[in-house]
Parts: sequence; structure tokens; C-alpha cells
Amino acid sequence: QSAEVMKNAVAYLEPHMEKSDAEGKGTIVLATVRGDVHDIGKNLVDIILSNNGYNVVNLGIKQPVSAILEAAEEHRADVIGMSGLLVKSTVIMKENLEELNQRKLAADFPVIL
Repeated sequence: QSAEVMKNAVAYLEPHMEKSDAEGKGTIVLATVRGDVHDIGKNLVDIILSNNGYNVVNLGIKQPVSAILEAAEEHRADVIGMSGLLVKSTVIMKENLEELNQRKLAADFPVIL
């Protein structure tokens, strides 16, 4: 079931990440949000996307929104992926999305949680 969900998620993201073969298929910045140390799911997404021709910038755990956005801008990311396992991580993700909206960056970076 997990593999099927991942397959559907990649299919959803592909239109946002289309590039020529020379540039790769696209770039995604992945990070476990501030306050969370769980990264197994994020690392699986990294492996799957990397093995399918995408450039993945994996920032690791406990990442504040400022670091995520700086990396997205620096690497000219097509998509931002935020990960977390804790219930409180959903609150942090919501705050991060609000920050994207305040900075008027939501249209620049589709986000997957």
C-alpha cells in the first residue's frame, strides 16, 4: 500500500517538475520540520525520487522554515517536501505554509507534506 501511495504521489508531482533530461526531472527540497527527528519516511522519498532521475536536496531533521526556504531558493527547487511524524509536526507544517503565504512564495513552490 505504501508503494502505491508513493507511486501516486510521484505521478501527482511530475507535472510540476518536468525538465529536460540534461537538467534532470526536477529538484525537490526535503526536510523534517523543526522539532521533529523522525526521518525514515523522508529518506525513503529521497531514495525513490533520486533513483527516478530527480535532484533531491535533503536538509535532514529539525529544520526551521527559514532553512527550508533558503535551500529552495538556492537550489531553484520545483517542490518543497516537509516531513514529520509527531502530531505537533502538523502544527509546524501549518505554520510553515502560513510563512510561505506571507512571503508570497506559495505559488513558486508547490508543497508536499
